[in-house]
Amino acid sequence: MKAYGLKVKFESAGFFYVIFERTLLSKTSEKIIEIIKTNPEISAEKLSQEIGISSRAIEMQLSKLKESGRIKRVGSDKGGHWEILE
Repeated sequence: MKAYGLKVKFESAGFFYVIFERTLLSKTSEKIIEIIKTNPEISAEKLSQEIGISSRAIEMQLSKLKESGRIKRVGSDKGGHWEILE
């Protein structure tokens, strides 16, 4: 289900519910993930240059991707790398 961007939630309150949540990515987020796949050590600044949007916009997209559990940063800002969690 992760491969299709689906999250599953089970609930029971008299009835049994299965809730599917789809997390859709913006085109920018998709580009960021593709670039990280090929270069996990890339910095936010380099991502900004490659995609052609401001570094602030990149930071916002990275934040959303981290909050949704799609990526995580391992190590420091300068010496670390990105991991894709799909």
